[in-house]
Amino acid sequence: MNGPVQVFTAIALISLPTVMFGGFSLLRLLTARRLNEFQVAYFRAGHAHAGVLLVLTLAVLDLLARTGLSRTGQWIVGTLLLAGVLAQSGGMFVHMGIGKPGQWSAGNTLTSIGAVLLAGALLTTGVAVIASQGRPPSPEAGSRASPVPAWHVTRQVIDGQSTVCDFPCSEPSRLTRERENRTRADDRASDRHSQVHQRRDMGR
Repeated sequence: MNGPVQVFTAIALISLPTVMFGGFSLLRLLTARRLNEFQVAYFRAGHAHAGVLLVLTLAVLDLLARTGLSRTGQWIVGTLLLAGVLAQSGGMFVHMGIGKPGQWSAGNTLTSIGAVLLAGALLTTGVAVIASQGRPPSPEAGSRASPVPAWHVTRQVIDGQSTVCDFPCSEPSRLTRERENRTRADDRASDRHSQVHQRRDMGR
């Protein structure tokens, strides 16, 4: 993982503890009874949306890294994701602070903008996933092709002939061992034949 996906993944992971702290803060405020029912409802909504949307962001970024989308496209999608999370969940906190029950506020507008940004990021990622079906990731996407396993089909040249095997290169093939055994047997037979001729020559 590298490039834009790595950057936005790190940001999302670092942001998650802030959501956890938000839950702790909500418990303290509830205990102290410093929030009315309207504020509690929107605090809970903003807190829940922040957590769920950050996890969604991590899932989308993982998919994004597997597509052939360019680095520029990845930067755009990542920016839309994080901006959308901040706007949609943050808008609920803004409405909690300045809004009134049954009335539209700037917080509602901000939440709506966040929803649009998230929808754009999700649609772009979906199109990229469909477009990359059956194709390897592009070089500028920052993704490296998966290394070929050691047990992948390997071609070896033995005695001037090309032989295909399906095991690690470090492990000799059955055909290789058989040829080596035959070679050793031929060498031993040739040595015995030479010794017989030498003995005959010495007897003469």
